[in-house]
Amino acid sequence: MGSKATFTEDEWHDLQWALMLAGSHITASDWPGLWKSFKEAAGGSRFLTTMQSSDSQLVADLANDQARKRPPDIEDRAGLASDVAIERIRNAVQIVAAKAPEDLEDFTSLLRSVAQAIAEEVDGVSEKESEALARVEAALADEGAVQ
Repeated sequence: MGSKATFTEDEWHDLQWALMLAGSHITASDWPGLWKSFKEAAGGSRFLTTMQSSDSQLVADLANDQARKRPPDIEDRAGLASDVAIERIRNAVQIVAAKAPEDLEDFTSLLRSVAQAIAEEVDGVSEKESEALARVEAALADEGAVQ
């Protein structure tokens, strides 16, 4: 079973960033305004709190050790940030598949679930958020992620 100790510091940051970006990709897809974006972020944080006692040590470690800084290659332009977010998610899935394949299903489920929780947090899932969720799902599936 994988845990934070399974990964190098850079790999761990990649996993943290993928988790953060799975949610921010949804918010950026259909900017709800400042107040609603705070609500979406709070919804994502509440969801991760529920995952802190996950049976998967990898999921619990990620939920307890959330990234606090922005990835260096994310820019403020939404389109580019979206593409980079999807690339980072794919990269993180590859890392877990290589180093902790037994945790791949739990990891991809975590990314999928946090994105869904954020999309549902304010006013339900919009069309743009639905499209963004589909991009996250495709990124998870592209790398052989378990469904």
